[in-house]
Parts: sequence; structure tokens; C-alpha cells
Amino acid sequence: MCGRTAMRASFEEACEAFGVPPDRFSGSPSTSCSPSYNVCPGKTTAVFFSSKEGAEGAEQVFARPMAWGLVPGYAKRPEPGKFHDFWRMFNARSESLAESPIFSRLLAQGKRCVVPVSGFYEWKKKDAGKKEPYYVFPKSSSGQFLLCAALYDVWSDKETGERLYSYAILTREPHREIAWLHDRQPVLLDGIDGATSWLMEGCQGQGHVPLRWHPVSSKVGNVNFDQPECIEDARQAVLRQHKGSIMDLFAAGRGGAGAGGIRLGEASSKGTLGPRSPVKKAKGKAGKDAKALKSFFL
Repeated sequence: MCGRTAMRASFEEACEAFGVPPDRFSGSPSTSCSPSYNVCPGKTTAVFFSSKEGAEGAEQVFARPMAWGLVPGYAKRPEPGKFHDFWRMFNARSESLAESPIFSRLLAQGKRCVVPVSGFYEWKKKDAGKKEPYYVFPKSSSGQFLLCAALYDVWSDKETGERLYSYAILTREPHREIAWLHDRQPVLLDGIDGATSWLMEGCQGQGHVPLRWHPVSSKVGNVNFDQPECIEDARQAVLRQHKGSIMDLFAAGRGGAGAGGIRLGEASSKGTLGPRSPVKKAKGKAGKDAKALKSFFL
């Protein structure tokens, strides 16, 4: 599933990249959605959809803020002091849309939309039930966004007239390059042309969007943590944290001693510490840091 994303661009920047002019903005984008490194269900993001709202009467692409996590149009009004459950339907399996009473209705009504994101997070299951978070993003340096296929609905409060737009991101079986990470991934559309085909024709396409990924801090698991560290490569953070020990480990390349005072490739009473040899346990802080680095990178 896809339950966490990042969107570093503003609403206006996303619309400009997609070619949607300001006169086709709906809602209150400047006050209802803003860039975020940690987007979870319930938050409001920029969304593209097609409509005949324009003066010309032709099908055109519009943009508006929508809440992530589908609230069906027929949902009951929450009790006083309570809110809609946005975590209930934030994803929709693309293979079984036609079998779902909720999503088949949205398909029939043409309520398709596109959600631009900078990247998404997935958690890799490890031993002992632990999970390691990864950030997945476009492989191309020119690829500013990933464009996710989604379905939306509109809920209206009969008492106040308030309208709530919300969406669910479609998922599919993962491409083989990230199948090791999770058994599902978002349905990613191939550029603006692919996104337009989905909006206008309902075509998800079969193209593959190349991806990159790296491990990130476990802090991203906290929905209230919204800092650049969310998308930062955790390995780089470790390198900075252990900068002194790394200098010790690789000092031999500059003619110095490695961890524990041993030069790489230099014979010692315990043998030769070669480039691929395991780091020997050394005394003091340098030894502890070296051990931590070895366990992290191997």
C-alpha cells in the first residue's frame, strides 16, 4: 500500500508544471495546502481532475485541493466533535475496482484524478517484526514529480452546505525493481501524456516509471514530524555522525593509521587488514563507531 508521501512543491508550482493556468484553480489552494515532507491521510494536497466547467464547455484539466483518504459522497455526517475517517480508504486496488461498489461507482461517474507527489515512503519488513522506512522518488533528474492515478468523490454537509473533496490513490503489484521492498506500489502514470490519458480516457497505461530509493530516518513514522530529514538518505546521516571514525578507518589512503592504529594493507601481529577485511574491534570510542558503521553498511 501507499500510506505516506512527500510533496516539496507548492500548489502553484505543481499546476505550472502540469500546465494548468490559475483560471482553472478551484477551492482555496493558498490556505488549504502547502508543501510537506510527510503527507499522510487526512492532509490536503494538490489534485488534477477533468471537467467541463470552463466557458468553452470542452473537457479540460482543473486543479483543486483535496483531502487524502476517500470519504464517499453518501457518508453520514460525523457526530459533534468527531471527524471523517480518512485512514479507512486512502488506497484502492486497481485490479478490483470494477468489483467494488464504491470505486466502480466513481469510475462510472468519471471521477478520475491525478495526485502529483515528490516521492512516497514504504516500510521494508525485517527480522523480529521491525520495519525500515525507504523513500522512493523519480530516477530521472528532470522528473520533478511522480503522477499517481487516483479516484475522488465529493461529500456535502446537508446542514452547512460545506463540500469535502477527497481521494484514494490506486495501487498495483510492484514493478520488479522494487518488489523486494513491498508487495504493492502506487499506479504511476507516464508523464503528462499518461496522466492526461487517465483523466480523459481512463487509461492507466502500461509504461514503467523508473525509480530510485534510499533508507530514511525512522522519524518519518511520526505523522507530526515534517522536516527535510524525512527524505534524507539515512546513510549520509550516519556518515556525518561518524565522521571522525571514517577518517580513522580510511586514513591509510592518506598515509595514516586506520581504526585501532592499524594501516590498511599493513601486516600486524594479527594478520593484514585488507580493504575487504572485517573491521577489528578496537578500544575506545573509535572502536565503537567502527563497529556501528560495519553493522549499518553490511
